[in-house]
Amino acid sequence: MVLISGYAVSFPFFALYLHLHRGMSVGWVGFFLALSLVAAALAAGIGGELSDHWGRRKVMSWALFLSFLVTLFMVIAIWRAAPVALLVGIHILRSFVAHFFDPAARGWVADLFPSVERVRAYSFLRTAHNLGWALGPALGGFLAESSYTLLFLLTALCIFICWIGILVGVSEPFKSQPPTESGPGWNMGEMAMITKDSRFLSYLTYVLVLGVVMGQLVTPFSIYAREFVHLSEGQIGLLFSLNGFLVACFQYGVTTHLLKKWRLTHALALGSMIYAVGFGGVGFSTTFLHLALVVGLITMGEMAVSPSLSALTANLSSSKSRGRYLGMQGLAHQLGWALGPLMGGLGLQMFSSHQPWRVWVLLGGLGVVAARGFWIFQKRINDEEDGLPVPLTVSAGRVAR
Repeated sequence: MVLISGYAVSFPFFALYLHLHRGMSVGWVGFFLALSLVAAALAAGIGGELSDHWGRRKVMSWALFLSFLVTLFMVIAIWRAAPVALLVGIHILRSFVAHFFDPAARGWVADLFPSVERVRAYSFLRTAHNLGWALGPALGGFLAESSYTLLFLLTALCIFICWIGILVGVSEPFKSQPPTESGPGWNMGEMAMITKDSRFLSYLTYVLVLGVVMGQLVTPFSIYAREFVHLSEGQIGLLFSLNGFLVACFQYGVTTHLLKKWRLTHALALGSMIYAVGFGGVGFSTTFLHLALVVGLITMGEMAVSPSLSALTANLSSSKSRGRYLGMQGLAHQLGWALGPLMGGLGLQMFSSHQPWRVWVLLGGLGVVAARGFWIFQKRINDEEDGLPVPLTVSAGRVAR
């Protein structure tokens, strides 16, 4: 929670800083942030692979330490009003080093829980994540109106606290120890072995399309809220905090009660459809209340999608390849998030003078495409992989699953 609070205090407002305070156009903001997300995608793929070889805890701790150092550089660069090119370069580097953390952390959770319990475990993780997301933007939105330097300094402090927490309070699960046959070495070419799993590759396609839709929330959404609805940074921060607050309050209940007996593929299809309606409605919003209602709807989609994605990915993998699969899912998801701001930013720039709603309707349509893909994918996996409990059977004196 502390880590996400730290990130959420500052980084959602970086696009506004470049656009409003450094004069960068919306299209260029979208392009440079897309590069950051491409870097994040590459790091997710590599980080997952490394966690299979080196262990989850080691990858998580190094990711936090390097992220702390790079964020300190960002603090100095903003304080000294460094050239925009340097700021963007630091942001891309921070995105790269920070996203080694996520697949290792999700692999660590998957190592501790059986397949049928993973979606609940990830819902706990999402709850903590969004407590941070609820607190961070509300504070960051108000601080952004006075000091962006202070924003990023607070982020660095939160990352440092979490790094110490990983070193002191997190142990390495037995299953996540590096496979003995692999040794301490690592060959990046081993990641290409994922291409032999055609079923998983089709799943990654749907993840990428959905990532494009989800990627609108931070950059294009905040710019639309500022430029077209004329909200302040503080109001935009409250919208992001509303998203985090709703997930923190209702994620566990949604997962354990409403979606408990659902297939993971069905939850993903439903969530994708809700995303489609939510983002499609952004373009018709003209007040803070309208956008708050839209954020509430988008949050409903997020609560169905986010834990289900991680759980289904972990279920499709073996214990020795879990980091690789989670990393590649993170790579596809982050590539979608990279394309999202680029498409949204360019679309808003093209339609800035008339009918910006067309951009959001088109993006909503991609959510429908993702929903259809996840629904069809159900036919390619078994019940246990889809998150359903598989009954134990007794045959000839043996208990088998």
